[in-house]
Amino acid sequence: MDAFPDGPGYSTWDRALELHVRESGGWMNAHTHLDRANTFAPEYLHHANIDPVGAAGLSLQVKQILVGELHKGLAYRPDNLYTRMRVELERMVAMQQREVTSFIDATPDIGLTAIEQAARLREEYRDRLTLKIAVSPIFGFKNPRVNPDRWDVYRQAAEIADVLGGLPSKDRGEGRVGFDGHVRMIIELGKTLRKPVHFQVDQDNDPREEETEQLVQAVRWLGSPVIPGEAGPTVWAVHAISPSCYDEERFQRLVDNLLAHNVGIISCPTAALSMFQHRPMLAPIHNSIARLLEMMAAGVPVCIGTDNICDIFIPNGDGSVRSEVWVAATALRFYHTMIWAKIGAGLPLNEGDKEWIRQALQRARDAWASVRADLVRAGTNGVRVASAAEADHLLAAR
Repeated sequence: MDAFPDGPGYSTWDRALELHVRESGGWMNAHTHLDRANTFAPEYLHHANIDPVGAAGLSLQVKQILVGELHKGLAYRPDNLYTRMRVELERMVAMQQREVTSFIDATPDIGLTAIEQAARLREEYRDRLTLKIAVSPIFGFKNPRVNPDRWDVYRQAAEIADVLGGLPSKDRGEGRVGFDGHVRMIIELGKTLRKPVHFQVDQDNDPREEETEQLVQAVRWLGSPVIPGEAGPTVWAVHAISPSCYDEERFQRLVDNLLAHNVGIISCPTAALSMFQHRPMLAPIHNSIARLLEMMAAGVPVCIGTDNICDIFIPNGDGSVRSEVWVAATALRFYHTMIWAKIGAGLPLNEGDKEWIRQALQRARDAWASVRADLVRAGTNGVRVASAAEADHLLAAR
């Protein structure tokens, strides 16, 4: 299969992007879930009397619980895991992906079954594609003093894995280690094993979320894993959507802290846009995606992932980094193919690239300023403002 977009369904923009990426060595998929890939079919949840089409419309939190049912069925039998992941890796090779980092579940109910099959494929594909395995504690750790099996399985998997993954929101609540405890346990293990850590945070596009801020503060106090030969971040925040809801001062403070503590951002644009939107929430107008342009312009390392592939989380996820870059370019209204090619290939931007982005952001700010008089008179979307100062605040928030 030739992945180069030469067919009638592809534009000049698609072809230019693909050409630049191939010149850069190929795509880098910084976040996915190969062990759940292509499970959006009745046979994978039939034993639990769950319709995958109906499950796809449920909240993220409920879907995470349903993963436990997925573990009990066909999907997590060794032969099925191996076959599905292998099919997906073949597709990724054909799509010119040179490196893939995949979260793989490691929990007491399945033990190391999925991790071991992923490790088998990592070896089989080492000459065609770099597969990096990230341990996924999909159910959290609860309290290791009471439930030691969760942390025990995670630590065993971490010895095999290349990356330590985290989902700290799962450990909020009474009787659990908490968000900070979850982060601390993983960072400290990462430092011991000298392996990078990736945390899924701020996924809900909710102004009340502050997980990326909490992660940065944890790094401030705990430090990051030191990996020989690695100059870039060893702590990465995956998703980081909710800070797009913050006012400008708070958001800029977060960007400054990401830089100060060398924390990178991994965005999965399709997943970000697909998040359930809480319409009653009030926040500056924005698309449901991290503010990547501002981060990139400031020098924060940014990578792209595909997240889930054809499962109940994202039924139409196709595993293509090019698709994700297309979505990001559209959602952020920035279309420079050479810059997106670098981001999609996992390469750093130079000062010229950053200046292109700064100019695009300045044009947006100039456009916002042109509506100042209207804001003072009547606000936006019927929201009245009392003063020029309030109008300035609304403008800054946008």
